[in-house]
Amino acid sequence: MFLDVPSEVQVLGVYLPPLFVAIVAGLLCAVGIARLLNRAGLSRFFWHPPLALFSLWLLSTALIGLLFRERDTGAGGGIDQGRAAQQQRQ
Repeated sequence: MFLDVPSEVQVLGVYLPPLFVAIVAGLLCAVGIARLLNRAGLSRFFWHPPLALFSLWLLSTALIGLLFRERDTGAGGGIDQGRAAQQQRQ
């Protein structure tokens, strides 16, 4: 489910952090969802449409970020390494 994410992404010779790529992809997803909501006539139920777009952007960026998060390799002493140490002691 989770993909290995490089520490940098190269776009036209410029190195970008993966979070920036997730933010741009989240914006594109949010704009697409907002257009679908407008076309279906459901955006009339939003009190403040720009705020709804911002929340869609935030949610879609968070979901994309979760999909592409980096795995803990154990070198940083994360939670997984602590669990492995506990299992070895038992």
